[in-house]
Formats: sequence, structure tokens, C-alpha cells
Amino acid sequence: MTHHDLEDSFASLELAPDAFARIEAAALASYDASQQSLTAEWVDLLRVRPALNGALTLAAALALLVVSPLGALLLALLRRE
Repeated sequence: MTHHDLEDSFASLELAPDAFARIEAAALASYDASQQSLTAEWVDLLRVRPALNGALTLAAALALLVVSPLGALLLALLRRE
């Protein structure tokens, strides 16, 4: 296989600028159409299995509170007393 054969093979993989623009526009339109708020995603999650997902949500919220600077301050105040 020569260098020219390789160039021809890889040239077929390159998209024309208009094809690339079409694909990019379609991908961005699909992404924008699927956007929903974080609150809506949490509500959808809780609708599927309320008890289990509610417990997981509570555990995640507590973990975020503990590892956040505000949570660290609250824990320090609780341990001080």
C-alpha cells in the first residue's frame, strides 16, 4: 500500500463542510430539545421508585452537606458543645 492509497482512504473519511454543519446543527437541536431543569429530573427520578430513590436522594443531600464547607462548619459547631 502506498502513501497515495492511504491518503485516498482517509480522504473518504473527511466530511464536507456542509455535511459537518448539518450534523452539528442536528446534534445541537437534539441536545437542546432534551434539556430539562434539574428539578424536573429529580421529580422524574422520585416518580419511578419513590421510597428507594427518596432514600438515595436524602443520602446524597446529606453527603453533600457533610463535604461542603458549610456542613463542615455545622459539624464543628455540633462537636464543640
